[in-house]
Amino acid sequence: DASVLDRVETEPLVAVGAVVEVMPVEESFRGSRYEAVVLETDGGRTKIRFTSFTEEEAEWVPTNSLRPPPPTPPGGEGRNPNSWAAKLRVGSLVEMYADGGWWDAL
Repeated sequence: DASVLDRVETEPLVAVGAVVEVMPVEESFRGSRYEAVVLETDGGRTKIRFTSFTEEEAEWVPTNSLRPPPPTPPGGEGRNPNSWAAKLRVGSLVEMYADGGWWDAL
């Protein structure tokens, strides 16, 4: 449907002021994501400010490197057999929080 395609191409994928996660393009950060706030959008790029770093300088990143922040983890952690942690198995793909960002892990 052309109207859907027109809307997708003209509407920003993220709103100014939204909290997002950014996957940095630097090789040393491959597989990690850091929280940021959207400051501006311009076509296929988005100006953001990271919230987990002390530097205050904003930077432009590819819009396709953004995703919504993760949901709040469900309750029932620990030994509860219905918790998400109890359902993990060796080899499960997970993300771990380290050094101010989320990292892919097995």
